[in-house]
Amino acid sequence: GIGWQSSVQDGNISGTEGKSRQLEGMMISLQRQGNISGNIEYRSHLQSSGWESSWKKNGEASGAAGEGRRIEAIQIRLTGELAEKYDIYYAVHIQNKGWMNWAKNGAAAGSQGQSLRLEGIRIQLVEKGSNAPEPINSKNRTAFSAVHLVGYETYVQNLKWQDEVYDGTMGGTTG
Repeated sequence: GIGWQSSVQDGNISGTEGKSRQLEGMMISLQRQGNISGNIEYRSHLQSSGWESSWKKNGEASGAAGEGRRIEAIQIRLTGELAEKYDIYYAVHIQNKGWMNWAKNGAAAGSQGQSLRLEGIRIQLVEKGSNAPEPINSKNRTAFSAVHLVGYETYVQNLKWQDEVYDGTMGGTTG
């Protein structure tokens, strides 16, 4: 309902927040990279079709702009010398969940199997070894939300109830 927005940079929000508008397409590019070799690559997880089979790069359109299909998750990575010198962090705003935690260097950010739309995204490039950007929403500890087949909590002597874990992750303690 809005169309392509103007470019933003350095961790600013692209998309919307609190307007119930789905992201349908993205184009991501590096503005200045000097003599450093490498690219920025990204791909979207789309409503009804899943992950795009090919990675887009340097300003190519990812997603399904104008088709009315939502982007549900995204992966972003750097290649070449860029990947050796920088980490790329990205956080997404998801329908009904708000801002998720930062993902980095190709990890999935968003949701899968829950029919939830991405509504906004922030992207931040930082030098290797530098601190991650500050969390946007301390309530969401993860960057990606998948459908879990089974969840379970354990009660440990002297420690009480532990946080819920999913799908084969160890519950309880060892040693």
